[in-house]
Amino acid sequence: MLKECVYVVLAAFVMGYVLAFLPAWPSWSVGGWGSWFYFAGLSFLMLITNLGAKKLVALKLGCHAKLTLWNIQRYWITQRAYFKRPIPAWIIWPLLIFWLTVGKLKWIALTLFEIKPVASRVERRFVELTEWDIAVVAAGGIAANLLLVVISSLLGYKSFAVLNLWFIFLNLLPIPSYDGCKI
Repeated sequence: MLKECVYVVLAAFVMGYVLAFLPAWPSWSVGGWGSWFYFAGLSFLMLITNLGAKKLVALKLGCHAKLTLWNIQRYWITQRAYFKRPIPAWIIWPLLIFWLTVGKLKWIALTLFEIKPVASRVERRFVELTEWDIAVVAAGGIAANLLLVVISSLLGYKSFAVLNLWFIFLNLLPIPSYDGCKI
């Protein structure tokens, strides 16, 4: 659990960096370091909402959801094609896209999840996780962020709603291990 908290904070700070240092944000954006911490806080809220919903749905299905950061471990399709140390794509990819596009494109989908059955699931008829179970857990996180979009829009926080929609869009791309590929 402590490891997951550290992952959420690290991902929130990277997301905050990518979102903060842009001249195109509205006037409420302070710019610089203050803006970085502000957007890191918003990113933390988005990540906690997504992760909390996934954990609740997984618990309902008799599973345990675990948050991980996006790392690249394989470089080819053969069994021996593994890197000695995983490449931390969760920090390299967003910063690379941010710098190459001069801040026009913001990649903020940094976290993945893994689910495993808990001991109480053994009592059921089907112990193994199905693709449907994985898809429901992934959709639960997306649905929670959609609810956050609706709530923030109703309260007048349109920019936060747009950030959530961008987060949802990037997570729904059919990239392996992202929610879109699992759904």
